[in-house]
Amino acid sequence: MRKIPFTIFSNNALYTIAKDLIALIENSQILTMGLGVEVFMNLVKIAFTNFQNALMRNATDPLTVAIDNADQLRDASFIAFKKYLEACLYSQEEGWQQAAQQINNSIERYGKELYKYGYAEETAALKNLLKELTSEPLLSSVSKLEGTRWVDSIKTNQTNFENLVLQRASVISTNNNTLADSRKPLVIGLRNLLNMIDLQQQATNKPELTILVEQINNLIAKDVSSVRISNSLADNKSVEEPSVN
Repeated sequence: MRKIPFTIFSNNALYTIAKDLIALIENSQILTMGLGVEVFMNLVKIAFTNFQNALMRNATDPLTVAIDNADQLRDASFIAFKKYLEACLYSQEEGWQQAAQQINNSIERYGKELYKYGYAEETAALKNLLKELTSEPLLSSVSKLEGTRWVDSIKTNQTNFENLVLQRASVISTNNNTLADSRKPLVIGLRNLLNMIDLQQQATNKPELTILVEQINNLIAKDVSSVRISNSLADNKSVEEPSVN
């Protein structure tokens, strides 16, 4: 069975393919064949409902949009600092390589890709990392690399994010689903469901499962192609459009 490159799917594209896959599988015979697939389907449907609620909330709650934007800013500042450290590792300035490696070791403990974490998990990782970066011995390493402004940027964006989260927490809401926290369970659920179907098809070689796998492959191929085209057009547009200062 084809694999879905989920990382290239926007949230809206993920919603579409998940909805179509659920409908396709529910309309097949596999859920009534006693193969245990229904357990995985139920988990996917729960995750999909949470993700759908998060999409709706994101579209209707301006504060949630502000939090998403703030999250992107703290992600960008962390990534910028990490890139700066990568450059420092090649510096010929005395002590710079050692200082950059010390900071990198700390980052690796909390996750070099912590910006991909859910909101709460990323917040915890960044707060612990910032605590180390602003105290010895890493404080001296940051200062030596002239990286204080990079750390300050992360700290400022992290504080802004936390303030917005606190502001939203003070607003009564019955929909607490966020895209950052509900996307990963949906992706994992879909992978497990499709893997289960693929294994059952290989083990039993039943004609109805073979047909279902072919239908799933066709759906994945169509959606992946559409997403790649959409992403390509978006990239071209961003290159062609001049920035306005």
